[in-house]
Amino acid sequence: MKRILTLLTFTFLLCTVLHGQWTISQSGTTADLHDVQLTSKYIGYAVGATGVVLRTLDGGHTWSHTMKLDDEMYKGLHFFDDDNGFVVGVTGENNDEGIILKTSNGGGSWFVTSPGSHPITDIYFIDEMTGFICGHGGFVMRTIDGGNHWEQIYVPRNTAVFNEISFPNKKTGYITGNQVVLKTINGGRTWKEVKGMENQDFPYSIIETASFTSSDNGIIGGWHEPALYATNDGGENWKDVGLEDGEAFQVNKVIFPTPEIGYAAGWHGLILKSSDGGNSWAALAHPSPDINFQSASFFDENIGLFVGNGGTILRTKYGGGQPLLNQIRQQIIAHRDLLVYPNPVRDRAIVSLNYEVIDGSLLIYDRQGRLVLQNNKVNGTKLEISTADLSRGNYSFQLVEKDQVRGIGKFIVQ
Repeated sequence: MKRILTLLTFTFLLCTVLHGQWTISQSGTTADLHDVQLTSKYIGYAVGATGVVLRTLDGGHTWSHTMKLDDEMYKGLHFFDDDNGFVVGVTGENNDEGIILKTSNGGGSWFVTSPGSHPITDIYFIDEMTGFICGHGGFVMRTIDGGNHWEQIYVPRNTAVFNEISFPNKKTGYITGNQVVLKTINGGRTWKEVKGMENQDFPYSIIETASFTSSDNGIIGGWHEPALYATNDGGENWKDVGLEDGEAFQVNKVIFPTPEIGYAAGWHGLILKSSDGGNSWAALAHPSPDINFQSASFFDENIGLFVGNGGTILRTKYGGGQPLLNQIRQQIIAHRDLLVYPNPVRDRAIVSLNYEVIDGSLLIYDRQGRLVLQNNKVNGTKLEISTADLSRGNYSFQLVEKDQVRGIGKFIVQ
């Protein structure tokens, strides 16, 4: 009886702490949300699947639709202030065309352009006139007139899927993508592949995000083990800054509102915080442990938003609170990565297991977190995945046995 009362007391205290540190916002949508930006303490925007563009006027408590077009999927956004900004994504019958939307009145109306047949994943402006977009097929374009006209520029690895673009200053910028990080030191006129990564074990990595607090100091995150690497020399050298050796995560967003305070968000409810410039990280407890978080935005080091699947918007005013207790922390630590080869995949791939599975299940998800394939007859120490029915793109999977996730992995279909 004493043990039950202790557990109930602990659960009550935990729920009280979580309620004080976090708020689940009323987004008004069940669409998966892919990106978010706070333009001020009270005004912000979020974009996602089914053409959803949301706006908040109260710091993220409540949201309203500024636009919704079912046949489009918005992946990124960039606002200069509360009223002026851009949204980018994919459109077309097969989601194989890019689209750019511009507003100058807080989403009251939009000017729409289509820059071509490449899906667009992200947008970033270094000032009000000069901006960049990136996307599939090594696609990078630049504007020098505030987004009225765009021109394609050549970059290395022009067949890669680029996921994110950012600039810590007007001269230095980084693009992350599948198995690649690109860097510019002349304001985006030319780009080179970051060679320091060749010394790391990144052959199967999908690098989703980068956050640089200066030209040289930054963190990258993605789908690899470990999922966080840091550099202090502009990418010449990298070091593992994961939680502990052997822990694997799927990180979709890294953001540093200050040079010292940073956050990372990812699948399976993952929210991490660093208080020392990214050298070490701790997991945070929150009330949405089952959500696949896609992005985050912070007004300052304490006030921030996290968005993910099912229209989830999670808000904190206190920097997310304290790191997880060991008992709770283990519930959201991602499971060890499973090796897939070959990777990228064309027709079929092999998953090598480090133990024998009996009556397991394989669940395959697309990049938006949707279940696209399921195999409930997994046995043995080696598993074959047929990708014949999967379209080109990035996928992740879970290996489940006796209702427990035993491993996770990722692969690229070409």
